[in-house]
Amino acid sequence: MPKRGDELPPEATITTAELRDISRRATCKHGALPVIALSHFWRTKEHPDPDGETMKLVVAALEQRWHEFERMGVTDLGILVDWCALWQPPRETPEKEAAFEAGLKGINLWYAHQGTTVWLVTGGGDRVNGKTYWDKGWTSFEFALANLIKPANTSRDKDWPQVVDLGKEGNAQTAFARPALSEPLAFFSGHAYGDKTYTNGADRDAIVAPKFQETMFQVMGGVHTLNFGKLKWGDVEIEALAIVLPLCGQLRELKVHGNSFGDAGMIALVGAIGAIEPLKELWLGRNRRIGDAGVEALASACAGGAMAKLEKLLLDDNQIGDAGVSALVKACDTPGAMAQLKELFLFGNKITDKGCSELARACEGPARPGQS
Repeated sequence: MPKRGDELPPEATITTAELRDISRRATCKHGALPVIALSHFWRTKEHPDPDGETMKLVVAALEQRWHEFERMGVTDLGILVDWCALWQPPRETPEKEAAFEAGLKGINLWYAHQGTTVWLVTGGGDRVNGKTYWDKGWTSFEFALANLIKPANTSRDKDWPQVVDLGKEGNAQTAFARPALSEPLAFFSGHAYGDKTYTNGADRDAIVAPKFQETMFQVMGGVHTLNFGKLKWGDVEIEALAIVLPLCGQLRELKVHGNSFGDAGMIALVGAIGAIEPLKELWLGRNRRIGDAGVEALASACAGGAMAKLEKLLLDDNQIGDAGVSALVKACDTPGAMAQLKELFLFGNKITDKGCSELARACEGPARPGQS
């Protein structure tokens, strides 16, 4: 693996202008870019990949997955590797040191950006003390960033899987359990990732922890779509998501369909998204466990003025009964509540004829904007 400054043939590098041109000509529908960021641990202190183990995994993955990019019209890719991209010690000149600092300052966005793909090299351990990918602070940082806002690998609404674990085989490379979002302080001492190890012990408090906090506010504050469908998340994961959602002031679509959370998760979720004014689509279908208590919390929030711009609400295939329907109908009677709602999915629940009749009577009222 060459480092920055080594002599390379022209075909070994690609320019940003070339990548932009490839992206413009591609047929991607969900924002994926022809860029892969490699998340890998250093196998020795002197060199991240002295025997080419990591590079063999990358080459094999390119051969196995090239069809995923090719079918979207992508003709070439750029792969970011920290060892190759950043000047390594000794940085003999002020210019090299400045370039290193500038590159390090923006390294987080290569992993967190919604359009980049991140390949994780998780297998094995280093040759210093046997520490694995999951033990290390920098790789944990990259993993947490990669799982912030990229579409779920399980979703149809993606161009290709954007988080791939090269340490696994076959379908397991993309079907691994995706964790819930980490809170902004996750890398500080006493928090979820606070005990990870670093070659330079000062990196946690000087770089990684504050950079993750900064990235959470920066990235979550501008995201328009969060697609976390079919990730097998339960109440615990949804409650963790609810901690972060108030940061998402520009969120328009939240997709958490096909998971496994119930009323506890639903109540936490509703409490978090109530202040997200731009929200237009909320996908809660096929969770199988959301019942009347969860829908009553949703209806109460809407009656109080929350989610006023909501146009699409999916609640299908859950455990909702007549009481939940009644709560929704009463909320709709509140002036301004759910006034923009155009699509409501309730099939596959436990609604009886009584609930259907109440819903039908509500639908017979004056047409709302955009409804017929």
